[in-house]
Amino acid sequence: MKPKEKKPKIGDLIKSVLAGLFGVQSEESRKRDFKQSSITPYLVVGTIMIGIMIFTLLGIISLVIAQ
Repeated sequence: MKPKEKKPKIGDLIKSVLAGLFGVQSEESRKRDFKQSSITPYLVVGTIMIGIMIFTLLGIISLVIAQ
């Protein structure tokens, strides 16, 4: 029987997703992430971060266009 992996903390999830989005994730972190039993937390955090990024870019663009 395989020992149960501990669940990643929210800070670890955020760091991992950010590193993955920017393409700078270490091999050790990538292996740790792929050992997790569920992809759901990574999908949720990634979706939220991409949404924040899109709304931030839209806000910046609207400020630039308004000037």
